[in-house]
Amino acid sequence: MKTVTITEAKSSLERLLYELNDSLLIVESDDGQPLAVVASVRTRKTPNPEIRYPPRTLYEILGEANTRIQERGGIPAEDFWRLVEADYPDEVAEQA
Repeated sequence: MKTVTITEAKSSLERLLYELNDSLLIVESDDGQPLAVVASVRTRKTPNPEIRYPPRTLYEILGEANTRIQERGGIPAEDFWRLVEADYPDEVAEQA
């Protein structure tokens, strides 16, 4: 997992995305506040059989997420980060 400022992300987004592989990219404001988590849809690992082929479009994913939020509500930020840490323990440990 790599953390960059929004300024670095804006100036080097293409390079950062190509370097992402199967890790996460955390984008923070210039004063250190987390803004976004970027995850690659490509991986160096064996493809996950649960992933649909062809993959869903971003609009489909966002539409499904919006529907879930409208129906059930969102999750607190602490729960979100707990899920990220559970899915990417090695990357989280590297940041500590």
